[in-house]
Amino acid sequence: ASVITDEEFSAFIGVNALKYIPKFKEFNIQGVDNFKATWNWAAFFFAPLWCLYRKLYLWALLSFIAVLILPLITNIVVGIAANFQYYTHAKKKISEVKTAVPNVTPSVLAEIGGVHGWVIGIGIIVIGLAIMLWDACNRLRVLLLLS
Repeated sequence: ASVITDEEFSAFIGVNALKYIPKFKEFNIQGVDNFKATWNWAAFFFAPLWCLYRKLYLWALLSFIAVLILPLITNIVVGIAANFQYYTHAKKKISEVKTAVPNVTPSVLAEIGGVHGWVIGIGIIVIGLAIMLWDACNRLRVLLLLS
């Protein structure tokens, strides 16, 4: 597999590429990939949504299920591992494209990578609905206690 350049990673990542590239370099020392714990606040607070935003579909599903079972532990694990997971995902996708299209352009990498901007809107709606549901449950509990 050919070496992936910073420019290729940057085109693939899109939003916040300058934040991710230095972290990606920490994961690959002398051509060998190794996990290193890093921290990603967005992934910690919004694990499934962050994964979906970054087009990590399987991880979005797995983290959604895990958040339902063990929310805090899941968010901590995702917060620690998200940058490495995103690195391995980006590296795999870029390598696949470069194999299929030897002279791949940054715009192709941007289309395959990048982010789903609509996830932010969905996240706001989901959080708003969760707050309203929480409030409704609390009001119902108070009414039941008063009756």
